[in-house]
Amino acid sequence: MVSVSSMTGMHLTQGSLRSNVQPFFAKMTDGGHFGHWFTDEYGLPAYEYTCDHVSDPKAAYTTTYGSSRDHWHQLGNDRLNILAHNDGTVEVMEGSRGPQWLVKRDTKRPFGFGGIVIIQCAGNGLSSWSDLYSTQKHATGMRRVFGTGYFRKVTNKNGLILDHVIFAPRSDDAVVLSELAIVNNSDSLKEFILRDYWGVNLRSIIGSLIYSDRKRVLFGPSRMLNVMGNVLKTAQYLIGFAPEQVRDSHSSRFAFQTRYTLDEGTVLLKPVYVGARPARGNPASANFYPESLFLSCLSDPSVRPQTSVKSLLAELHHTHCDDTLSRPLTRRDQPCLSLSLKTSLKPGESSRQSFLFGYASEEAVSDIVKRYRHNLSPIRESSLQFPLLSDCVTAWKEDLVDMKVADASYDWTSRETKWHSYYLRSSALYDEYFQNHFLPQGGAYYYLQGLQGAPRDMVLFSIAATYTAPDLARETLEYVMRMMTSDGKLAYMTQGYGMLGGALVHSRPSDLYLFLLWGLSEYVFATRDFDFLEKRIPFYPRSAGLESSVYVRILLALDYLLDRVGLGEHGLLRAGDGDWNDGISTMVRNRRRFLGEGESMFNSAFALYILPRIASLLTKRGERGRAQRLTATCESLKGACLDSWNGYWFYRGWDGTGLPIGNKSIFLEPLTWFLISGVLSEEQAKRVIHTVSRRLDETSAWGQFLVYPPYRTLAGYLERGCDVNGGTWPAMSALLAWGCSMYSREFAWQSLVKNSMQHHSQAYPNLWPGIWSGPDAFNASYSKRPGETYYNFATPTTDFPVMNLNLHATYLLALLKMMVEPDIEGISFPAGLPFAAFEVRTPVFEYAVGDSRIRGSYAIHSPDSIRLRILVPRRWRTERLRLTIDGSKVQYDTDGNIVWTVIDIPHSPGRFKFDLSMDY
Repeated sequence: MVSVSSMTGMHLTQGSLRSNVQPFFAKMTDGGHFGHWFTDEYGLPAYEYTCDHVSDPKAAYTTTYGSSRDHWHQLGNDRLNILAHNDGTVEVMEGSRGPQWLVKRDTKRPFGFGGIVIIQCAGNGLSSWSDLYSTQKHATGMRRVFGTGYFRKVTNKNGLILDHVIFAPRSDDAVVLSELAIVNNSDSLKEFILRDYWGVNLRSIIGSLIYSDRKRVLFGPSRMLNVMGNVLKTAQYLIGFAPEQVRDSHSSRFAFQTRYTLDEGTVLLKPVYVGARPARGNPASANFYPESLFLSCLSDPSVRPQTSVKSLLAELHHTHCDDTLSRPLTRRDQPCLSLSLKTSLKPGESSRQSFLFGYASEEAVSDIVKRYRHNLSPIRESSLQFPLLSDCVTAWKEDLVDMKVADASYDWTSRETKWHSYYLRSSALYDEYFQNHFLPQGGAYYYLQGLQGAPRDMVLFSIAATYTAPDLARETLEYVMRMMTSDGKLAYMTQGYGMLGGALVHSRPSDLYLFLLWGLSEYVFATRDFDFLEKRIPFYPRSAGLESSVYVRILLALDYLLDRVGLGEHGLLRAGDGDWNDGISTMVRNRRRFLGEGESMFNSAFALYILPRIASLLTKRGERGRAQRLTATCESLKGACLDSWNGYWFYRGWDGTGLPIGNKSIFLEPLTWFLISGVLSEEQAKRVIHTVSRRLDETSAWGQFLVYPPYRTLAGYLERGCDVNGGTWPAMSALLAWGCSMYSREFAWQSLVKNSMQHHSQAYPNLWPGIWSGPDAFNASYSKRPGETYYNFATPTTDFPVMNLNLHATYLLALLKMMVEPDIEGISFPAGLPFAAFEVRTPVFEYAVGDSRIRGSYAIHSPDSIRLRILVPRRWRTERLRLTIDGSKVQYDTDGNIVWTVIDIPHSPGRFKFDLSMDY
């Protein structure tokens, strides 16, 4: 036992906990209607959710089935994604053989949730309570905290204070840790049974191109689309082919063998599929070979197990139930994992317990449990309230991006960058078929439809990860390359175990090859890991046994882009059935002609940035002839792009019938790449920025409109001001900041600020999506539901409006690309921020600017000779500077306001430091 004061750092009194805030945070800041941001005891950002969502009308938000009050936060490591909900429950998902819920909330059955603690008090009636949220508990001070890597609940009931944290340790283990501290805050002895509970709901998210849940009633902005959608939904349910019916059917085929290891305090459920199933190595729509689920008490093995809700309820109510440990379970038994132990606390005494919930092969479970029990042992007697959480959060601190600027009005930027980098990193999963970790797009696409795509999104995430988690960036790029067939064609998405698809209307996307070329060149140039180009990567399908080097993948992608996608009548790259904008083909009069001959300004302007980078790589590899041809193609493309100017902005493309797209409406996507590529004159670039500012930025409450005015689309498929028809998309509007930073740092910074979650919480404080996470697009301020998100016929984004990585990754991408630009020769620091002093720290580089000094560091993967280029303030006299590398003064050259030198990285690569200062 430990005393209350030593465990919490303060004395807690009976009654409301709301005034006792010192262990939780040092400083509160705004965070919309639902709570506030603070700095927790670990020095990291956290969000205290204070809203009584049960009774507060502002907690309700629009979905395609009515309204919902369910809000949640993301936890995770390299194997699991975990959803922590405002009602106190937790869901757990893994993706090794396709997305699969391990713990999934099910309102149709009792205890259809996980991640709770149940207290069964001794005495007459043995009353029970848990740390599920209720309005009554809110009134007595229940607290919920969405932290960096954890979910914390504090409940005060019947003289006991239960402090419970749930988190995924920083590891490659598919496990969740549940640590709790319980204090007797009364003046009498407390005897009770404590239970850690996880409801098991093994459920593959089998892919669904059109998600039509039974409750869904909205399918589009028009009556026709809603009628069509509801007819389709009804027909699917009548034939038993609705998405959730198919998933239910698969889930119901599992029986569970139970195991209990007395000396380890571990209970295990081993799922066995009953019926015919494909061979383990064959692609499949679902997981037919799940691993075992287990729960162990790390702190005290003398626990009592329960493996079914039926037997648990019987024990809680003192009724008879058969022993489920001695027989296999079916879905009807409502399998669960629960461990209980008897506890006795004197007044003022406390107890700490640690539980481990996980997913692994039966053979590996014992070793995993022993390892975490061993990790707990040395710190068990420490004063730390949650010793394993402390280790986890310490590891998180090393992996987060931090930014500080010399302007108090932007203090929130440190929190924002840390939080975005946490969400990016904690979303990682592992795919057994592709044999890679990867960064899923998430959102409704993944968690509702069960679809993982598209490569463009994964590459965007890999760019941000290149500067925050380079190993994960490399694996994500490998995942994309494993989606390529030997003829160079990239699939649009994956689903299930090793299955590819084109999502019906996306069988011929044209932009994926540009994105892959960008991701590979960015990773190699930024890390100097040129050896990666020689790594052998299998083609799809894996069973064909074909493979090539990464460099050959670059050549295949380049050839596919130029030969198969090709150029159209106006000299621009063709659009296929969609470039980045999957809905562009609904904005033309003749879709059939567009699919065959339509041209994309987005692809073409994007290529003006990418192709010169690839040409430089080809030259370095000795392929000068191919590089020269690519350069000539790029020049021709540049001319065709510049010719598509209407006097105010560049067209979005050509529709295949000879008419321009975007003559009366301005599209943001190609304009960002015109600015980034640097092909415009300064006068033309400033004119583009002015037009974007006036038409897409000034009237938008958050971000920049993707297009304005919006289009009237085929069958009214896209609502005005929503989706790609005028909504705000971080994947494009955040990139605007990067492009503008080369011409107007002030507008660039304000553009980035306008794409922040901080700004969304101020513009729309009563909308929870956008405060700590969000979707891939928000509705425009002039739409019918401003600041919310969209739904279309296929995808009800409103029903899962957070955890889409585009919001998090592209903010980081834009910020970091304003700071650093790698190329074939080395690393440049353009430092495109409008502040006299600022500092950015990532796991890869650090960069700090002061009045008379610039210092930093950079981590290099391989030995190399690189050129370091630093843009200095115009007021600095470049002939009177002092440059040191790792403490040694070096010579430098200048090119205007750019200071540069060549650095030889030794055979033991690592982080080099540089320091540039005015030498008076």
